[in-house]
Amino acid sequence: SINRGMADSQSEYVLLLNNDVELDSSFLATLVSSMEGNKCCGFCTGKLIDAQNTTLLDGVGDAILVGGGVYRLGHADLDLGQFHSPFHVLAGCGAATLFRRSILEEIGGLDEDFFAYLDDVDVALRARLMGYSGICVPQATARHIGSATLKEAFHPRIVEWLTRNQILLIAKTYPTAVLLRVLPQIITFQMLWVVLVLRRTRVIAYTKGVLGALRLLPRIVTKRRELMRTRKIDNRDFMNALRSSEKQVFEWHHDRSRGKRSTLLKLYFCLFRPKAH
Repeated sequence: SINRGMADSQSEYVLLLNNDVELDSSFLATLVSSMEGNKCCGFCTGKLIDAQNTTLLDGVGDAILVGGGVYRLGHADLDLGQFHSPFHVLAGCGAATLFRRSILEEIGGLDEDFFAYLDDVDVALRARLMGYSGICVPQATARHIGSATLKEAFHPRIVEWLTRNQILLIAKTYPTAVLLRVLPQIITFQMLWVVLVLRRTRVIAYTKGVLGALRLLPRIVTKRRELMRTRKIDNRDFMNALRSSEKQVFEWHHDRSRGKRSTLLKLYFCLFRPKAH
């Protein structure tokens, strides 16, 4: 695992890297250079290109809705240079993201209870709770196949793990006051997710995901208590981070062609348009 590999290394930086990613020769140097002058930067990610169609983006970092849904910014869009300058992101895709080693050690590395999917978002949110931010530097590029192991984006295993980890992510990282405040958004997103699952006939996978979340919840609650006890930002800062990230999803979704817009996001944003803060 990544945690064992980190324990056996001594580098100042740790690169999360999937086996279906090919880095450009300057990828690491570009990210390290961007992080060296910014000690509050906990991680840095680049621009991932679709390896099977290099005119398309795989993504430029992950953003989260206030309601808990996670989206990869730019995913499946034509790479027209729309992401050209460095910008803050709440999370970086675990396929190729560089972390400062000291921060991974401070927050306890990746949570192996997540196993796959959203574990990268969990580690980024924990870093944010400790006061660290993340940036995307589009000048650092790599090619990513995506879903290379399971081959299908809506594979039953992916639905199961996403369902489970969406619940665990919120239960673990949302402070209580924030959780209560945004409960309508959380419930709405989960209802929309159920509808999407039903349309894709993945009911069994969804049920397994919910049961998996319930089974792991006691352990996650224990981790949550420690995280909330040691966090360094307040509820307002965390809420602002969520709102900024949701606004990125909204703007990306709004700028896409109508045929590529997600019905789930259309319905969500009809009810919960991002607020300025």
